[in-house]
Amino acid sequence: MFDAAVFLANLLLVAPLVDLVRDTQGYHPLFGGLMFAAVGLHVVGAWLKRTPLQARLMQQPSWTGGAYLLFLVLGVMHLGLFIACLQFAMDVLEVPETPGLWLTFTLGLLPTFFTVRSLVPPRHAVTDEPPRLRRVEGVADAALCVSMVLILVWWDGVFVETTAGRGQGNWFMSALLVVLMTVPFAMFYLAPRMLYLAEDFRRKETWIRILIVMMPLAWRLVRG
Repeated sequence: MFDAAVFLANLLLVAPLVDLVRDTQGYHPLFGGLMFAAVGLHVVGAWLKRTPLQARLMQQPSWTGGAYLLFLVLGVMHLGLFIACLQFAMDVLEVPETPGLWLTFTLGLLPTFFTVRSLVPPRHAVTDEPPRLRRVEGVADAALCVSMVLILVWWDGVFVETTAGRGQGNWFMSALLVVLMTVPFAMFYLAPRMLYLAEDFRRKETWIRILIVMMPLAWRLVRG
């Protein structure tokens, strides 16, 4: 459901933003407000997700060294992403530099802190009743999904729009552009998806779905 929501947002939310991005280069108060909302929602979602997530992770095999390396890299990307989101918001909303820097690095740590906390097993076994866990996780999933869509709006509207169509007419350059954009795509999509990857990174269909989610982005990069 998370991947489907992001895929649909990738298809439906970009077009209305194109003119706004072209007129303002992304420096519009709307984008600043969206970034603050994305950070706050991600904190709420990661905080609520811990107990229901750990109830399932405790039944799964232990992670290998490769898994720890994957999540270490994604964790660094996660931290960089939310600090970048807040820095962009401070610039757009014209927050003075000194308080802006303090707010950026203080608030920027919170999403990653609560995400990592949700991945760390609790000291005691989860004893909450399943119906309550489902309700709590429903709220957490909604918050994380909306946060991801808001980040996607920024990513698609501000960054992709500036590079879309650059390789049009040259398939080699277009393919190279798509490959190069997989790194920022991992930062903007895989990093916020960490709490879901913790459960499904072992499944091949997960990575197929992630490739499908990237298809609208790849098409816009190639065709403009």
